Amino acid sequence: TPQGHNRKKAPPSTMTMQKTPSPRRSVVFEEEDDGGLEDWLPSIENANRDSLIAANMDEGRPFDQLLRRSSIKHLNASLVDAGGINNVSTDKKNDSFFDECNTVFKMLRNSWGVNNVRIFSLEMDTQLSRSPLESIQDAIIVTEGWNKSLAFRSMFSEAIVGRWRMLAAMTNLDDDNQKSKLPNSERRQSITAFIRSSMLGTDSEKNGSLNNIRTSHTVEVSNDPIARCLGLRIRNLEALVIGLIDVAVRELCPHNQVVQREAYRALQGSNDPDESISNPFIHENECKTLDDYANLFAKYGLRPKFWLDFCNAFVWAMKTHNPYAHQEQYSDDFEKPAHKGAFTRFVAGMIALPMVEATFRYENYIQQRIFLKLEKIYSGITDGNNNFVSGAFKNAINSLFKERPEMVDHFGENDMDSLHTEFLILMENLVKNFSNVNNHHSEIRKMLIEQGELWLEKQIPFDFVALLGNAFLDAAKPYLHSKAGAALGQNLEMALAYIYKEAMHFILTPLVINRNLHTASSKFYKEVALELSWSDQALHKRMVEVHAEILSTGTYTQTSEEIEVGARLAWRNSSKCIGRIAWNTLKVRDCRHVFSPDMIFTEICEHIKLASGGTNIESVMTVFRPQHPNEMWGMRFWSHQFFRYAGYKNKNTGKVLGDPANADFTEYLINSSLWSPPLIRSGFDLLPLILKMPGIAKPFVYNIPKTLTHELDIEHPQFPAVKGLGLKWGAIPAITNFKMNLGGLNYPCIPFNGWFVSTEIARNLLERYQMTIPLAKAMNIPSNDRMLAQKVSAELENAILHSFEMHEYT
Repeated sequence: TPQGHNRKKAPPSTMTMQKTPSPRRSVVFEEEDDGGLEDWLPSIENANRDSLIAANMDEGRPFDQLLRRSSIKHLNASLVDAGGINNVSTDKKNDSFFDECNTVFKMLRNSWGVNNVRIFSLEMDTQLSRSPLESIQDAIIVTEGWNKSLAFRSMFSEAIVGRWRMLAAMTNLDDDNQKSKLPNSERRQSITAFIRSSMLGTDSEKNGSLNNIRTSHTVEVSNDPIARCLGLRIRNLEALVIGLIDVAVRELCPHNQVVQREAYRALQGSNDPDESISNPFIHENECKTLDDYANLFAKYGLRPKFWLDFCNAFVWAMKTHNPYAHQEQYSDDFEKPAHKGAFTRFVAGMIALPMVEATFRYENYIQQRIFLKLEKIYSGITDGNNNFVSGAFKNAINSLFKERPEMVDHFGENDMDSLHTEFLILMENLVKNFSNVNNHHSEIRKMLIEQGELWLEKQIPFDFVALLGNAFLDAAKPYLHSKAGAALGQNLEMALAYIYKEAMHFILTPLVINRNLHTASSKFYKEVALELSWSDQALHKRMVEVHAEILSTGTYTQTSEEIEVGARLAWRNSSKCIGRIAWNTLKVRDCRHVFSPDMIFTEICEHIKLASGGTNIESVMTVFRPQHPNEMWGMRFWSHQFFRYAGYKNKNTGKVLGDPANADFTEYLINSSLWSPPLIRSGFDLLPLILKMPGIAKPFVYNIPKTLTHELDIEHPQFPAVKGLGLKWGAIPAITNFKMNLGGLNYPCIPFNGWFVSTEIARNLLERYQMTIPLAKAMNIPSNDRMLAQKVSAELENAILHSFEMHEYT
């Protein structure tokens, strides 16, 4: 059984090396020692522990008081090293769960090569991290490859999360008595075909599997196993996954991160303005280390087998959604077997292994005997014969309302009276069912979420949740000490505080999601107010309206003017776009009211007419409805642009007729019977427009009328032979796979066009169509000219500009 990693935190802004921390002790209670709290805390001196608390806790903050009472900083640290599977000290050992852990550990060792852990460093006398990689060169490949993926973060995060959830859904279907009877090799091919179809979307009739349809649908409606485990947290899974990978990468070479990452914005949130909230309860900014992420996912009960799916999803996403994956150092690594590749060993050893270890340890930890003892002693509080705790807690609540009179506005008189009773019932269920808190099927998990939604409806401040917990602990402390003695009573009090701290995580989830949307909308409207010169009164009025709508519906609706301003700012803020200089000329069409696929296509045709303006090209964006919070993808186009040319790959030679960038998509459309190519294929056959609607298995296929395609035949003013090559390109670069976020609302279907740059069209024809030599012949440029590529490119740009002028496109 693998033991815990001693992972180091990457220094945030320093080049200083630090020593690797000493191993931490096991979080296992021993039956014969009831009073030894130090037996399951980290092995640090009391003075050091006290200074740690003093350095990280503020005496006056209720969350920090609760954290101190539960020793959560120490407990979370201890969870990282809970001992092996065979050393579990619990009365409720889950054999099937532990068997699954062992199976996953074996697969990681045998198939992914994570057993040969090697510590390396650029400076041999300093240990930087523990890594499963074989060399510092592998660490550099992973680090540089990941940093390049960050430039396309939105695309990458959506791809890896979608892939992961569908793989996990397929795994879950297999477990539900639907295991394939095919041989392993055929089964792998079937799953590969399924994943391909699922990511692109299809009714899967060509793949012949009912599971394919079921899996794609369950993910789309967030009914897949990962979504069920995470609940409302599925909404920020993409941010969590990106943060998890990023933290793991930075542990490989922490001393390099200041230089390598200075061009990228921080992945985690900025300092929270609400001083009453401590970091462990801020969902967008709660995880700082790999252990934080491991404990978070363990808390939500993700099965160990899902992390094998994560490994496959990561490697797939790096291959397909990193534009630099074709570069030699990366493509060579992808060709290696899983136990030899840098990316494969990294994701298995630095992510999957610690995640599975944490899952096992958390399952082990919540079954500890101290919680069973607490359950037995706690029963005396609610057996009907003891009113001591109940009365003390009621007095404490009354004192809270006196200290916080504004809370009366959140609770009516009846609610104030029932708060005491409801909270005692909640705590009773928590103590009795704490061992099931990481099970999304459990009643206790549902009860906690419902409690959070109730408190959200009442707009309960965050710190009041912690104040209630502290008040209850104050009321229960004398009872616990009187029944169990001082030593055990202290441990029971700490265990009770830990239980409530864990419960708070789920209770606060609806409140935090609501609060995050409030924060995002506030930032957005401050920018809108600045652009539109709103007065402070106008901004305040609009924010009151938005926050009321968020509280009532969980989301809000932006006006057409606000979307126009947001879209223009989004273009202005796109640093990689050379055309953003004209951001304030963007025409924004509000089509959020359009839901029918046929009407959507009608609006697309109108978009093209407006964008072409006859022959005067204008920048236009058409905005369709935003993505619902519970939707995985929302309404979107599979097509990358309005106008893309097919690529026909010859299976025998590997050569492509047409655009190689669209070869896979072309093959998929043909094999899925979504599109039939012309009888006589050419290098410039326009692909159809593919629209996918949420909840509908089969996509909608539309062919743009010939009168709206606006294709240009490329000809040169001095070399007539260029026209004979049959080159052509579209005049309007209308992109359909962008996603826009405005104030916390995602718009995944926003067709947008600017203008082509002559260099861009020339590069597409030269690099993708490999036209350098044919054009050189047509332009009478000797093939042995040392400036061949430069001369051909320059003359081709001349031909493109000439062709646009000939067709009067400006």
